[in-house]
Amino acid sequence: MATFEQAFRDLDSATDATFKAAAELTKAVKQMRKAAQEGNINAIKRSTEKLKQALNILGQEVTNTADKWPFDAESEDLYWKNEFTDELRNMATERGLTIHESDGRLIAHPSIIRVLPTERAIEIDRKKESNIRPSRVAAILEQNQNKRPKFRPEAFLESLYSAYQMIRGGVEQGSK
Repeated sequence: MATFEQAFRDLDSATDATFKAAAELTKAVKQMRKAAQEGNINAIKRSTEKLKQALNILGQEVTNTADKWPFDAESEDLYWKNEFTDELRNMATERGLTIHESDGRLIAHPSIIRVLPTERAIEIDRKKESNIRPSRVAAILEQNQNKRPKFRPEAFLESLYSAYQMIRGGVEQGSK
């Protein structure tokens, strides 16, 4: 059975072929337009054949792309429930990240990931994410690890020390 990552990769490749076929169709249409604007009957005849051929190829590529996703609803459900988490862990490991499970959630410090199979999504730090390609999710987790923390311990310690000094000063004055 294919993995989600492989299925996304194959679908991405199929869309590349569709784009190329669409570009060929556009090229044939432009040739036809130029022939019509110039009034060149021989070019119109050549363009007509190229246009039909390009349209047939594009139709086939569209069909190939549409049929490329290997999962039906049932196999998607099974994959989400049984294999998605392992695939995500493997992809994270390839990037040097560690993911462990705790209370039904995945943790890749500092991020917490929750898999939402019925919604075909995940949550990363309570933010719902529909983009679930494992390599993309691993990249997001890696970015999160490399971000500078929002919490600044220096400022916290300074304010804590100031509060301590105020309290201590009040205690010393009260004991005199």
